[in-house]
Amino acid sequence: LTYIELDNNYSKSDKTGNGSPSFNTFELDALKITAAHEFQHAIHLANYGMNDQLYDVSLYEMFCTWIEVYHYPEIKDYQFYVKNFFSNPKENRFGQRYSQFVSSGYANALFFEYLHDKTQEQSLGFKPILDMWDNIGKKNLAYRALELSLTNNNLPLHELWCGFLERTYFTGKRARGIDSALLFRDAHVFPLMKSDTMTANPTALFSGDVFPYEIRSLSSGLIGSGYLTD
Repeated sequence: LTYIELDNNYSKSDKTGNGSPSFNTFELDALKITAAHEFQHAIHLANYGMNDQLYDVSLYEMFCTWIEVYHYPEIKDYQFYVKNFFSNPKENRFGQRYSQFVSSGYANALFFEYLHDKTQEQSLGFKPILDMWDNIGKKNLAYRALELSLTNNNLPLHELWCGFLERTYFTGKRARGIDSALLFRDAHVFPLMKSDTMTANPTALFSGDVFPYEIRSLSSGLIGSGYLTD
């Protein structure tokens, strides 16, 4: 029903058409994470299928990027993708649909790390995640299947999202001194969430809007005896 193809050596000398390296990670490490990622896709496509318009393909990529880290936490290839979430959250929002937004799936892989942490805390194991794939197999679109699965396991998506949102704040220097149980596994090396910034002297006005499940970070420099940004 499906198959995967793998590069023969994941060499550092392999180049794309514009001369850039073909991979971020090389040799055996690259083989490991590629096999984990693509084999998971093979399972998905053979057993559950995908909407013919690739409508929710971003969630498939989100899950498979997290699977790499789940199996091989010592291999950090996924960091090349999730950093895009922090550097441009508006362009990599959770739940973006159709194939042109596939990159937002890679960028949001930390969502499944957070979900897995929460399911372990509640002794649910992999049940909510497996239920999601079963719901996809019943012809629910992927994000709807996720929502159904979480609701049926007493982990409603909107509540889970609020906890995930808080965790995204504590990266880089903000992760110092924070209980590791409250952080992403590699929080210390992730960039700070990119903010819209403005100086408050004495007030600041931010305008604009957000989509559902989109993060927008606002920072205001407070002018006084010193200069603070939060």
